[in-house]
Amino acid sequence: MAAVIFSMIMTVSSCKKKNFDLGDYEGDPICASDKFQFTAGNDFTISPSTIDFTTTPYVNFTGVMNEKVEWTLTIKGNTTGAIKTFTQRNTVMDVKWYGNADNDLFFGAESCSVTLSISCKDPITASLTISTVANFADPGSFLLLSNWDGVLPGNQGTWLEYHNAGINASIDNTTPSPQGGKYRHFDGAYGWYIGGFDQAVDLNAFMAGQGVSSPDSIYLNFYLQGSTVTVPTLAITESGAKFSKNVVINWTGWKLVSYKLSDFNILNPGNITNIAVSIGPNIYAANCNVDFDMFVLTARRPLNAPN
Repeated sequence: MAAVIFSMIMTVSSCKKKNFDLGDYEGDPICASDKFQFTAGNDFTISPSTIDFTTTPYVNFTGVMNEKVEWTLTIKGNTTGAIKTFTQRNTVMDVKWYGNADNDLFFGAESCSVTLSISCKDPITASLTISTVANFADPGSFLLLSNWDGVLPGNQGTWLEYHNAGINASIDNTTPSPQGGKYRHFDGAYGWYIGGFDQAVDLNAFMAGQGVSSPDSIYLNFYLQGSTVTVPTLAITESGAKFSKNVVINWTGWKLVSYKLSDFNILNPGNITNIAVSIGPNIYAANCNVDFDMFVLTARRPLNAPN
């Protein structure tokens, strides 16, 4: 698909030079100068201008400037209102956007407004179309464990589900999570445990692709909503030992939850063989009600953090 290219040679309108005596000033100026421009053949470019994230892993925003300036690139979904921002101080722009957002509101299949703001210059505006949303299955950027929409990396298998008699365990789409689509639902009462699910995993290819190995650099992310009486327990198996963490639900509606693997006291993520979730009440035999969506591993930052 064709790229969108924007050429820019601008004059200063909002930032005028002052006759301040700065003495022996060292460092970069705040404002771009009168001579600021993109260098010849290296204009601001969006490629592709229409993106199917299931076949093309990212949108590439590029350009080379003749001065080191602070710039902010903002992508906003015109329908969802989802926002993704990138801010740098550099002469070279080489931003790869994988379709994620800065908050729990995710992009859909929609047109997007793109704004490039450069210090003390009029912003450059453009458009971008998402034809198919990201499924976060690209092992070069994310490792999707499941979103219950039938999209899984080939080497990751499927979640194995367990539940006690009388428990409603289903794939639902009544109140879709911010990422949309189907999700895993459990409700019912049965002592201290109603059910759960687990999946065999191998993180080595993901770690190699991302160039990370520290448990401080890998995040487990998922969407969760449920009653405050419900206690989901996450368990990660490393070298045959299980490391667990309870999630306290103290909010209403869907929320994106993110943990570093080091939060589980994991030492070597390459030795992880299984990730599991078990569900029970904090009061014996109380009724649990809980939904899960989009378990995904990310490198260096949580799923909704700036990248």
